[in-house]
Order: sequence, then C-alpha cells, then structure tokens
Amino acid sequence: MTVSLFLMWSLAIDARHEDCFRQFVKDILGAWHIAHHKTSLLSESPMRKRTRPSKQVTLEENRSLVQSARILKFGSKFFITWAAGLIIAVTLIFMFTASSLVGDKTFAADPVQEGKSPDDPRNKEVETFIRRYFRTWSSQDLKGYGECFLNSSSIQFIDPQGKVELSSLPTFLASQGEFMRRGERATEAPVSIDIRFESKLARAIVYWKLTSGSREVFGYDHFTLLKQNGEWGIVNLVFYETKRLE
Repeated sequence: MTVSLFLMWSLAIDARHEDCFRQFVKDILGAWHIAHHKTSLLSESPMRKRTRPSKQVTLEENRSLVQSARILKFGSKFFITWAAGLIIAVTLIFMFTASSLVGDKTFAADPVQEGKSPDDPRNKEVETFIRRYFRTWSSQDLKGYGECFLNSSSIQFIDPQGKVELSSLPTFLASQGEFMRRGERATEAPVSIDIRFESKLARAIVYWKLTSGSREVFGYDHFTLLKQNGEWGIVNLVFYETKRLE
C-alpha cells in the first residue's frame, strides 16, 4: 500500500513537471551546441594562446548563462521533489513496520495468564483454605463450612449420568446440614491439590477420598476462588464422584 501511494505521488509529480523536463532537455542540447561551437572556433584560431579573453559578454554567451541557470534551477527543484518523496515513503514504511511489531508484541503479551508457579506465596494460602474446607465438613462444623463460600456463590453437582444439578448456596448448605443431622459419620480428605492462578482468581482441582465406615468414595472438586477482605472464598464449586485412581 505504501509503495502504491508513493508511485501515484511520483506520477503526479512527473505530470506536473513534464513541460519543465522537456525544456530541460532542450536547454541541455542548446548548451552543448554552444559549447561545441566555441570549442571549434578556438581550435581554429592560431592566436588562441596569446589572445586575451574579451570582457564583453556577447548575446550568445548571455543566452548560455541563462540556460545554465535554468538548468541548475530545474535540477535543484527536481532533486528536492524526489528527495521529499523518498523521505515520505521511508517514513510511511517505518510507521507501518513499527505498528505491526507493536501490535504483535501487544497480542503476544498476556499478563492475565499467570498459570502455575510453585514459588507463588498464594499457593500456601489456597492450600490452607482447601484443607480447612474439608476439615470443617468432616468435623460437621456447618457454620465453619458455610464460611468457606462467598454469599453469591453457586454449586453444581454432576451425577453419574452426566446430568448437572445446580444449587444456590442456601439450598446446598441445607442439604449438607440434613446429612450431618442424620448422624452418619464420614470424613473427606484431599488426596491431591492442583492450584493455578488467573489474575484475580485462583482455580483448584482437588482429587478427594470420602470414607464412611467400610465405604470409600472418590471424586473431584473444582474450585473457583476469589480473595475478598484478605480471605479466599468459593465463587463456584463443581463436584462429582469418580473411580478410584491407581
């Protein structure tokens, strides 16, 4: 696109100076003819070495000077015009290239994707929070368990057939309280915890084991966590049962 603009601009310049260029060629030929004619006259004169040049400017010499001045004027204008065009073309190319590089660099940079960093001090905070979540449930501390959730959090359970059951926080806590009131003792503990960070959020995938008497159940909890007032809390929880992993 930049080259096309430069060529169009150059053609416009050429059209504007077409008459000047024709006159330029005519003046060159005229000056060459005069110089050739004077050289011939000097070569034919036997007294050329002893003859002092006349200070009188002839009409023909005056014409030659005028033509030379016109040639210099046209040449300087021609050079300035093309130099300006070259500068404009180089500037446009540089701007286009710079904007492309900046665009590529801006696209490549993604500060939101922080990913997994074992040295991140937030890892310990989130792991402590996850263990507190399982501990309060296992000890049937419904109040402490409920404090792990943010007020507007949502919970999804995926049954063995793949159906998703969505619950609000009050409904979910009520169902957990009913389980605790039945007196059935069960403990749930994390087997593995995988933590990742995405700017404001933390995501934790926990493979857990639930033990109730002789029965063992395994499953996954997918936590989306947000830190508010210096404390991590659950924004969203997705959980489901799975086979035991060896």
